[in-house]
Amino acid sequence: MHLPSPWLQGTIVNAFLLTIGLVLPRKALTTAGLFHAFGLGVLIWATLAGRATP
Repeated sequence: MHLPSPWLQGTIVNAFLLTIGLVLPRKALTTAGLFHAFGLGVLIWATLAGRATP
């Protein structure tokens, strides 16, 4: 499946990870920390997406 935008790809991947983080008991990150990690993950995914492919 090919998604048209690296921003959409990053959002989908990080939304999945955020859901896991919100469902499991929090030991390392607060809820605010999880949302900050989501935003940072999307930003990094979108900006570095084209550089990872040969």
